[in-house]
Order: sequence, then structure tokens, then C-alpha cells
Amino acid sequence: KPKRAQSAYFLFTNAMREQVTASLKEKAEGKFKFGDVAKEISARWSSLPEAEKKVFEEKAVADKQRYEEELRVYQEACDVAGALRKKYAHLIPKRPATAAARFQQDTSVREQAAKQLAEGASSKEVDAKLREMWKAAGEEERRPYEEQAVKEKAEFFQQQKAWQATPEFAEIEKAEKEQEEQEKAQATEEKVQEGGGAPKKKGKKAPEETPTKT
Repeated sequence: KPKRAQSAYFLFTNAMREQVTASLKEKAEGKFKFGDVAKEISARWSSLPEAEKKVFEEKAVADKQRYEEELRVYQEACDVAGALRKKYAHLIPKRPATAAARFQQDTSVREQAAKQLAEGASSKEVDAKLREMWKAAGEEERRPYEEQAVKEKAEFFQQQKAWQATPEFAEIEKAEKEQEEQEKAQATEEKVQEGGGAPKKKGKKAPEETPTKT
């Protein structure tokens, strides 16, 4: 996993630790606590001119960018299928909203809901009111939203069918299958290690010898 990005203060601490430690050793003849080092570094950081602080802040920004890029590469390597889904997100059909969701997203309906609440009502309160309104809505009021939802659902299935015939979909399917196989193999290996050896094959039990009468 990539090394986490360091803050400007942490970079300053690393840069100053050796110098501060040597200085305290000299002053206290080697008799000091590790906490004294942290206090001295904190005091120096507080009194550091802005121009000098900026040097460490710029280094911290660069380190954050380094971490984000390394993390992206690491995550793609660990989850190839997930990385491909992100890569082809613009090609993957989006599931349409339900009739209730379309009703709640309607600007005029949201305005009606807000008017029925106290002034300054939160969006959470408005959403709760919209759910109440949908439950109380009659067949006529619901019909346009339901018809639109049915139409979009049919279009979605057609888009989904076309998407599943593309090489990009096949690439994701292949990656998912390979990951699943790797996870199964890893789980099997972990069980073997826990058991202290390779799994024993179950063989047929040898038939018992019947004692002969003398």
C-alpha cells in the first residue's frame, strides 16, 4: 500500500528532529525526555516565518499528489474490474429513476412541499414531506410519473442489452471472473495454512477383514 502523505508540520518535524535532539542533549547533558523534543519542535514551528512555512506546505501538497496517484494505481491493481467500470462509466447505462423518485425531484412538487412546512425547513424535512405526499397521491396524480418510469425502464433494458454486447462489457466480465477465482484460491490457501498443511484427500475406507472361523 502507498505510504500516506505527510502534513507540512510532520515534514518539518522530520527535518528538525535530529537537530533539536542534539541541541537538547548538549543543553541538558543528555538528561531530557522525548516529550521535550516534541515541545521544542512545536515551539519552533509556531515561531517559523510564513515564508519558511510555505516551503514545507508546498512539499506537503506535492506529497499529497504523489500519494493520490500511487493510491489510484494501487487500487486499480487490486480491483481491476472496479477500475474498468470507472474507465467505461460513460458507456454503462444508468438505471432510471422510479416514479416516486421522479415525483420527489419535480421542482413544482418540491415547492409545494416547502410551502407546507415552516420557513427555513431543512432539505431532510422537505424530503420527508415529499414521501408523505407521494403516499397520499391519487392514481391520476401518480400516472404521468409512472408512465415516464415505465418508458425509461424499457429504454434502459434496450441500452443494457446493447451494452452487454460490447467488448468493454466482456472485458469487465473477464476481469470479475479472474478476481473471483483469485479470491477463492486465496481463501483456500489461507485455510490450508490454518490447518497446518495441504488438505487431505478423502479416500475410500479399506474394507475390514472378516475373521475366519477355525
